[in-house]
Amino acid sequence: MAPANMREDGKLHIVNAGSYASSPIVKLVPYFGTAIILFLALRSTQVANVREVISKMDLRCFFLALAITATFVVLMDVEKWRRCLAVVGCNITLKQTVFIRLGSLPIKFIAPFNSGELTRVLYLSRRHNLAPEIGLASILYDKLLNFAAILFIIGIMNNYLVVPYIRWWICIIPLMILFTPARNAMSAMLKFAPERFRRPVKSALSFFDRISFLNTIFFFLISVIFELSIIMITWLILIGLDIKTVPLSVVCANVPLIELISSMPISLSGFGTREASFLVIFSSFASSSELFGAALLVTFVKQFFPVMLGLPLVRPFLRDLIASP
Repeated sequence: MAPANMREDGKLHIVNAGSYASSPIVKLVPYFGTAIILFLALRSTQVANVREVISKMDLRCFFLALAITATFVVLMDVEKWRRCLAVVGCNITLKQTVFIRLGSLPIKFIAPFNSGELTRVLYLSRRHNLAPEIGLASILYDKLLNFAAILFIIGIMNNYLVVPYIRWWICIIPLMILFTPARNAMSAMLKFAPERFRRPVKSALSFFDRISFLNTIFFFLISVIFELSIIMITWLILIGLDIKTVPLSVVCANVPLIELISSMPISLSGFGTREASFLVIFSSFASSSELFGAALLVTFVKQFFPVMLGLPLVRPFLRDLIASP
């Protein structure tokens, strides 16, 4: 008999997962969102000037930003997820985790509403016999940690935010979610849910029950370092483009806000929303051409570069995914 957190048939079965996006029109929203936002952003810039800005990039800063992406944004994120899985008894090696994470990245990038993340859930279910609900819960927990880290930094640096009316106590909200028994309230609400929802949701909540307080602190600190590395990447791009008019304190406070905005499911992996956010938030510090060029380079380093690393792994990843267990 399979353990409590494992599926006996090893098949993926997530109740109504992605049903909200079943309509073809809804699925096209991120594609149209990216196209429309980029079109509007480009209207306020001169394409020729953007090319000129990018051509002046200091390659030392650029390659250092790539190194930070490979080290912190990719490997640290992979190791954090691997340790989360180990907590629930899914012990896979770092090499296997890198393979799953990078192999699924190109799929995630082009799939609407981050639905490409489900390939990780399916892979763990088929190749490592992990219950799909637990696999999905591990991904949601990872995203919650990153969300908590973003709000934590925004709360601490609120005095330097370009957007007003955000107070320091915003950093407490995600910490309350992480460190209080909010899941107990969710468990109590299950009795009002339809029967078909109860088992998968209860199984998913069991993942959170296995995460200890110390583990949560450890994972949260890794997430903070992860977000700080994105701030450092942005700062290096700005310095490399000789855009020194944006104070470091302003970068530290507003880059997490840009990441929060770009995580909204109205574009493909934040492509478009990140560039538009740069233009709006930093508009008083540099020209639109400089900011748009910087945003494109940040997107390349943070989004496209990891996807490029994952491209050679997509084919073997899909082959293993489709093959019989």
